[in-house]
Amino acid sequence: MKTIRFLPVLMTVFMAVSCAPIMMKLNHVTKPKVETEEQISSFLAKVNSDYIEHLFLCRDSIAYTTLLQKLHAFPEAVFFNEKGEIVRYSEDPCPTIAQNFILNIKPDQQLQVDSSYRFGFLQEKLRPHGNRQLRDPGNYRFTMVVFWATWAGKVNNNVFDIVEKLKNRPDLKVQVVFINMDFLDQWGMKKLPRFKNE
Repeated sequence: MKTIRFLPVLMTVFMAVSCAPIMMKLNHVTKPKVETEEQISSFLAKVNSDYIEHLFLCRDSIAYTTLLQKLHAFPEAVFFNEKGEIVRYSEDPCPTIAQNFILNIKPDQQLQVDSSYRFGFLQEKLRPHGNRQLRDPGNYRFTMVVFWATWAGKVNNNVFDIVEKLKNRPDLKVQVVFINMDFLDQWGMKKLPRFKNE
């Protein structure tokens, strides 16, 4: 009888220990490594070739580290209003909440903003892949910034799906920017920073 009562506890411990590695494997999440710009654009092109023209990279490893400190989750989608202020739609950065926010927002809805984190902060830390420059957020209702990385595998789909769902809101004028958070070979890093979950 004790064995039967102990079995659910044992299963819970087993699942907690083994689920994360299994889920990471199923979602093709790998250890971060140094990537070339061509590898990054190739990965994104496989998701959707239209995304390439919206691809931006961190200028250098210092810009990368600064942006990484601003993220609440990874991958993540953040929104800026036409004044370049970040829109605080939730305390939880879950992509599902971001998706619900953008799909259900009313044109005249008042939004909570944080002017301490502005779009201009991003602009000075990025460089385009190709010739396209970041456009002024004043021309759009929102600028949606998608932070992603090749090593995040299929987990990136959580934020890429939001972009696809935007097609259901032609009434919203949204600029989409894809910011890659891989380590670039041109930075010349000898050793990669360790992540908390490694």
